[in-house]
Amino acid sequence: MSAVSNIEKVHEVSKESKMPESVPSHLKELFDRAGVGMTIEQRNSICGMLKKHADTFSKNEQDIGRAGFIRHNIPTGEAHPIKQHLRRVPEAMHKEVDWHVKEMLTTIRS
Repeated sequence: MSAVSNIEKVHEVSKESKMPESVPSHLKELFDRAGVGMTIEQRNSICGMLKKHADTFSKNEQDIGRAGFIRHNIPTGEAHPIKQHLRRVPEAMHKEVDWHVKEMLTTIRS
């Protein structure tokens, strides 16, 4: 008996069981990538977690949110603060920077 004969058959999973309809639309790609190779029960568990925490994930590039409830402390020992000059944006990137700034301002005003 060869080692090849010990391989078990893999059953194809139907599309209905692959994607629960309750996964938020902005998290469907994440759900697909996270659920590769998992059982239906594991995928349902991931679906529940994504639904519960859906507002934690940004919906698009402009949905960056903020976390004002966290305060960070960076231990610097006895070192004094230093002041550095601003660094210029390379001229080749000016149009792209302007576009991003306009996008952010549009998002803020909406």
